[in-house]
Amino acid sequence: NVFVAGTDTSAATITWAMTALTKKPQVLNKVQQEIRYLVGKKGSVVEDDIHKLPYFKAVVKETLRLYPPAPLSLPRLTIQASVVDGYEVEPDTRVYVNVWAIEVEVTLANLLYSFNWELPTGMMEDDVDMDSLPGLTTHKKNPLYLMAISYL
Repeated sequence: NVFVAGTDTSAATITWAMTALTKKPQVLNKVQQEIRYLVGKKGSVVEDDIHKLPYFKAVVKETLRLYPPAPLSLPRLTIQASVVDGYEVEPDTRVYVNVWAIEVEVTLANLLYSFNWELPTGMMEDDVDMDSLPGLTTHKKNPLYLMAISYL
């Protein structure tokens, strides 16, 4: 069940990110430029690249804010003082870890790096459906259809 839930939430998050980017082509272009500039011709994004992509990170965070993969997450309680990404975390603090974003970031970055994305012929940004289905995982009501044109 955990494996299925992990793949289900990752797929939903990537789908929502691509949907939102499709509706805002200028944002899609900007995030692709950032990724392509960093990656160059090495061929793919790796996890160590993600922290060097601030605009991309903002896109992922906004996607997770607007379209959370699941409404519930289990908090962790710190047992000692810690520093996380430069933030001091006191003992006995509830911390929510977004485990879904870890692999989602690398997968989404590679999709944005490797392809130019276009809507099907005759479709406009305003035609992209943003409706969701009820449930524990936030899925699109209707599938997203895009044309992937190889960048490499």
